[in-house]
Amino acid sequence: MTPSSPPSILVVDDQLENLKLLASFLTLHHYEVRAVTSGKAALNTVQAMPPDLILLDIMMPDLDGYQVCQILKQDPLTREIPVLFISAITETADKVKAFEVGGVDYVTKPFQMTEVLARVKTHLVLSRQRKDIAVLQRLNLLKDIFVSTISHELRTPLTNMRMALQMLALAPLPEKFQRYRQILETECQHEIELIEDLLKLQEQETLIFNRQRQTIVIADWLPPLLQQLQPSFAQQHIHLQTSMTEPLPLLATDPFYLNRSLTELLLNACYHTAVGESVQLHVFSLSEAELSTLFPPLQREGEVQSRGGICFRISNPGEIPTEEIPYIFDKFHRIPKKDLWQNRGMGLGLAVVKHLIREMEGAIGVGCREGWVHFAIWIPLTTSVSEASVG
Repeated sequence: MTPSSPPSILVVDDQLENLKLLASFLTLHHYEVRAVTSGKAALNTVQAMPPDLILLDIMMPDLDGYQVCQILKQDPLTREIPVLFISAITETADKVKAFEVGGVDYVTKPFQMTEVLARVKTHLVLSRQRKDIAVLQRLNLLKDIFVSTISHELRTPLTNMRMALQMLALAPLPEKFQRYRQILETECQHEIELIEDLLKLQEQETLIFNRQRQTIVIADWLPPLLQQLQPSFAQQHIHLQTSMTEPLPLLATDPFYLNRSLTELLLNACYHTAVGESVQLHVFSLSEAELSTLFPPLQREGEVQSRGGICFRISNPGEIPTEEIPYIFDKFHRIPKKDLWQNRGMGLGLAVVKHLIREMEGAIGVGCREGWVHFAIWIPLTTSVSEASVG
């Protein structure tokens, strides 16, 4: 079936009267109809020219409808063709068998033409939607491969170019050339950030398939992460202050997801903080029942349970306009004129964080109070994933 051609239907029935009745009725409603009287003829016809849908009788002399359907479902070229059984058999067991062998529907004889037509229309639409989804999935996979390949191929030479330009800053160049060098370095950095955002977008759509839960000791796990971020804070002359309420319980979660989330939130705070100011990270225990008492308020999915958890609250001096807060975690959302360091990203970082927190069965929130912006994430001590490994 193409957009310009009518759907094709194969009708299979050893009773000529039923065959003619169905063929005439469906032709009248602008379907392209072929009709055969045996199971073997049906298989030959399908192989020669696959239809968009099959109306199949069960009781036939050579191959019955169950056998025909089973053969069709074993062939990759025909397994996706919807098969609607039409039969005088009314036993529940026979109807169940029709679905077990791959049928999508069952109409009992004597049938009503309007009912048959309604079911035919429904399953043709569903079949077309399944095909469209399959095409979109293939295109999406190609897109992911393309974005990943291009991004990685571009990131390395751009990073090398930036390093070379930074080395030139040490050379005794005339002031005019230093200005040109600074422009090149700035634009190079912007392109690197664009590539990073494209990779974030791809990451958000694929990370769900790579969950690896481990049991971690926050007091041991957190310092190396903060150490990796220290150069970024030092470059912007921002102080990172950390406080931790101990002892903290063991946390069973995906350490990569948690690392990715905290890194994004801490760097986001850094980029929105003025020179000489401080970003604060406070880590403390908080049960799921206490989430409603926390500021900022947290967004979560599902019913509140009695699990314990750990909260990470990142705070920095500043303010988010009240009207922007509901959209802060949306893809591509950026707050105008709030990026002190002119980070021209695509607004994907916080959307990625929200996605990761949801996958960890946690909660996330943002709020402003007394001149400070507060982001908070809460991670349950245990999740619905199978037993964790200690790491």
